[in-house]
Amino acid sequence: MNKQLESINIIAFIINGVLSIRLLTLPREIGEHAKNNGWMSVLLMGAYIFFVGYVFFWVGTKHKDLTFSQICEKVLGKFIGKIVILGIGVYTIVSVGLGLRIFGDAIQIYLLDKTPLIVTMSIMLLACSYCILKGVKTISIILDILLPLILVSIIILIILSFSNIDIMNLRPVFHGGITPVAKGALEIADPFLTVGIIGYILPFFKDFKKMKKWIFISISICIVIYMIVVLICILSFGSEELNFLLFPTITLAKSIRMEVKILERAESLFMAAWVPITFTTLLLFYLASTLNLKALFNTKKDYFLILSQIPLFFIIALYPSNISEVFKFMGWNEKIGQILIFVIVPVMMIAQLIRERRVKAK
Repeated sequence: MNKQLESINIIAFIINGVLSIRLLTLPREIGEHAKNNGWMSVLLMGAYIFFVGYVFFWVGTKHKDLTFSQICEKVLGKFIGKIVILGIGVYTIVSVGLGLRIFGDAIQIYLLDKTPLIVTMSIMLLACSYCILKGVKTISIILDILLPLILVSIIILIILSFSNIDIMNLRPVFHGGITPVAKGALEIADPFLTVGIIGYILPFFKDFKKMKKWIFISISICIVIYMIVVLICILSFGSEELNFLLFPTITLAKSIRMEVKILERAESLFMAAWVPITFTTLLLFYLASTLNLKALFNTKKDYFLILSQIPLFFIIALYPSNISEVFKFMGWNEKIGQILIFVIVPVMMIAQLIRERRVKAK
């Protein structure tokens, strides 16, 4: 593989991946379990994600020219490796398809209500396909350009949202114990799993100097942003009202308009961040899916794999008849993601350790 990237480029890949399309719904989904302690769920899962990110990096440095899927086959054996690769393939392809649908629905509800769903989804998918076809270096440049826009928009939204908060909405603290917090943490496992992009792009880096530091900083930024967004949604709406909001973060942005008269449509500020977030999320899932399929079929036909996935994405995106079905299918796909993050990642670390000990024993 062409080693075109510097170690600092990992920041844009991780942050743009982890700050996912789920930013729309995550406060509600966490709040359904953890109630007003949802922010603790983010911290709990965040602590585990540092471990996950390290495993992807550590295993990747042991096989510098291989993607995570190729490493799975090498470390776990061909049969088990192919099963894992197949599971990753289902997860990434379904994630792109359902992500497209959520993007189309949200745009139709809040911005372009008369534009057909298929049009908005097609534009997004064509943009992603073009970037994938241009290669990893182009993707890295685009991520570097979009990252400041995304972070600045989110920070402005957070600052403006402070006018709506009520500190009493956090009480009682830690009511119900650790179990609801742990259940809420499972909801954020899916967006945090995107840190696994590390395992697919390491072969494209020239060196790994200071990369552990950049990975730590990137994950920390994502944890802080998610925690603050969830916390502000709880402080603004309360845990009970939060359960009835389809897209809490957009509702939060709309509520700013009543307090800040200089913004006629404050939700446009959030959409200015969320549309690039959606694009980068789908782009990275698309990239991981393509590299995963290359390992599954042991082929180098990039163009064919990239283009052949497009009809599959559209079928998955258009299959659900309404937004409720989209969330139902997302729930099923999240189960695959949880298996990957809580089972496959630790197993890969253990298998690599066993492999190294056997080599030393010889």
